[in-house]
Amino acid sequence: EEEIRTVAEHVRVSMGFGMGETVYWTLGYTLAHRTPAGSLAEMTTLCDAVHRSLQWNGQWRATVQQITQMMVQNRIQQMNQVGAAARQIARSQSQIGDMIWEGYQSRQRTDDAMWDRWSQRQNTMDRLADSYSQTIRGVDAYVDPSTGRSVEMPGGYRQAWTNGLGEYILSDDVNYDPNLGTNVSWTEMPRGS
Repeated sequence: EEEIRTVAEHVRVSMGFGMGETVYWTLGYTLAHRTPAGSLAEMTTLCDAVHRSLQWNGQWRATVQQITQMMVQNRIQQMNQVGAAARQIARSQSQIGDMIWEGYQSRQRTDDAMWDRWSQRQNTMDRLADSYSQTIRGVDAYVDPSTGRSVEMPGGYRQAWTNGLGEYILSDDVNYDPNLGTNVSWTEMPRGS
């Protein structure tokens, strides 16, 4: 017979900028003892005494904590760099948009055809900006057929379903049907923009 004991520890790190959080899990202080079949109960006292006699290596524990802290700090730094890059891209896009707008105003005040082309470009830029934003934030857009409105959900799923009550189900399984075995009516939502 064998008994294993361990302590599960976790560190939660908020990524900021709507990026959620990362949870780092570690198992520490893992101890085990094995006895012949049927003798676990009578040997537990002896095994516990052996376990209590262990002495921790403080230098090793400090090194593990230091490495864990470095990993957390590196992750935070990476997320801050992503955020800074996203802000710089947004500023650049805004400046480019301002330059395009100023150029358009100075050259094409009365040309309706140019207005239509610029409007199409602006819509394209808006869609690209929305797509970039959704990618950075890890979301996908769907259209809720019950409201006709766009809904952003966590990204990476193949299907999204709604029951028309503001409740949603996400699935990666193309054969999944949430209508099976329930009296609630679910409708698959098409991808949006």
